[in-house]
Amino acid sequence: MKPYFITCKEAMEARLLLQLQDRQHFVENDDMYSLQDLIDISTGRLSCSLTEIHTTFAKHIKLDCERCQAKGFVCELCKEGDILFPFDSHTSVCHECSAVFHRDCYYDNSTTCPRCARMTDRQQDEVEEEK
Repeated sequence: MKPYFITCKEAMEARLLLQLQDRQHFVENDDMYSLQDLIDISTGRLSCSLTEIHTTFAKHIKLDCERCQAKGFVCELCKEGDILFPFDSHTSVCHECSAVFHRDCYYDNSTTCPRCARMTDRQQDEVEEEK
């Protein structure tokens, strides 16, 4: 969610990332835990705290902010459903171009990512035009 917030004037003004002030390491890396995090896992506090913050962040991106909403994706494989975001639990992200798809569509599709295919076609067209 950080890429949405660092380019969003409203999020910066609201200082949304400061909600993770006590766990700033999660802003940069979700694979690192402090000793306090481990203690909070055992008591259930970490899950509650992060769920609350995630809900606030997702609400800003998906409901409250038109700029952030505009950075969402439509599944190019089925072209149906709501706007998708890379942090949604039911999505998959292309490792090459970062396009977002419904997880089921992405794994059911045996071909390449449509966005990657377009970029490859464009590059080949440019090479052919130079000849």
